[in-house]
Amino acid sequence: MTVNTSTLTSKNLPAAIDSARCSFGMEPTSSLVVDFKNGVPRCQEQFGQFRLSNRTTEIFGRKRFFITEIGPGLFPGERHQISLSLSDKSNVVIESQSATKVHLCEDDRYAKMKQNFKIASDCSLIALLAPTISYEGSNFVSSIQLDLALGGEAITSEIIAKVAPTKNSHGTTTIDMAMEVIYGGETVLIDRIATHENPLFDPLGARQRITGGFDVIGTIYFCGFGPQGDLKLHELTKIGTSAMTKVQSSLATSPMEQITLIRGRARDPFYLASYFSWLTENFLN
Repeated sequence: MTVNTSTLTSKNLPAAIDSARCSFGMEPTSSLVVDFKNGVPRCQEQFGQFRLSNRTTEIFGRKRFFITEIGPGLFPGERHQISLSLSDKSNVVIESQSATKVHLCEDDRYAKMKQNFKIASDCSLIALLAPTISYEGSNFVSSIQLDLALGGEAITSEIIAKVAPTKNSHGTTTIDMAMEVIYGGETVLIDRIATHENPLFDPLGARQRITGGFDVIGTIYFCGFGPQGDLKLHELTKIGTSAMTKVQSSLATSPMEQITLIRGRARDPFYLASYFSWLTENFLN
């Protein structure tokens, strides 16, 4: 699996912003639009694949809500969108109850997922969603826009796991994930992960050479916590990566230290999800 990663900061953003924003060009297949006010959700739109569950619990001292997926996964040509807006001192955790599966795209069409999170200055969002499983021969585009007012805080993650091709496979798997972070009305970061694998060209050997045999890659973003938060994350990654030997991670920080991102690789998506959850819990303690 050839993995290209890029992290762009405010000095070199303009050319990358348009390409990172996922354009549907048609009505979405499914849409979930939720406004949180004082921690209470109000669904503005809810149809198709993704729903906000009525079940709530507490974690990290915050209310935890679950996004459920009622279909078997994402198929070629589908367009899915999730939009969450937080205001009036909303401090919430969003999790998904199961992994999202992206199925075979035989006609070169893509399944697209677009997510928008808007966080007001007195609010915080923790969105630790389950991994996306991309099957052999699938095409998947994901776009996340994280829009924080000054004083807003967010922790969000995205994990992609590609099912390894078989020896006799002839499918090509394409994945393109982009994160745009807007802070105080200004785009300050574009982060992108793109993978492309054609099994005709020695997939097993290529995967070993390029990714060390890892078929899972993901990123967790800590936004709005400033220099002190960045220092704490540097210490936590030293502890966590030595304790969790099945995960490899690397850390980068935006120039003004509004955002710290940690890129992780693993052989199992749930190792990486557990690592991101561990980082979040220890960071908030």
